[in-house]
This record gives sequence, structure tokens and C-alpha cells, in this order.
Amino acid sequence: DEIMSSIATMNSQLYRTLKSGDQYNQYFSNVSCNETFLGKGATTFGLHMMKVWTNLYYKQTEYVSKILIQLL
Repeated sequence: DEIMSSIATMNSQLYRTLKSGDQYNQYFSNVSCNETFLGKGATTFGLHMMKVWTNLYYKQTEYVSKILIQLL
């Protein structure tokens, strides 16, 4: 019960409205895929999915990361 309370507190403190990120579309190839529902969850689910996506797709963003570093 204490863990669930801590997760609920974390979810409310970390909630942010997502921005579109459309300004970065120019750096990625267009793909012919559709949106996929990956599951319903909150912060812990999102963090888990970020880990999965990072391990799967990190190579695709190497080019973009070099461009973004130059913008700093």
C-alpha cells in the first residue's frame, strides 16, 4: 500500500503535457507505420517503455544526437 501511494505521488509530481516535437521530424525518415497502443499505465509504465525503446532504437538517433549537440 505504501508503494502504491509512492507511485501515485510520483505520477502526480512528474505529470507533464507532452509537446508534439514536430520540429524534429526533418531529422527522421518517414515510415509507413501506424500508431500502436502499447498499454495503459502511468510513470512506471512509461519509464519501462522508454527503456525498451532506447535499447531497440538507439542506433536510429545517433545522427540526430550529433546535430542536437552542435545546437548547444
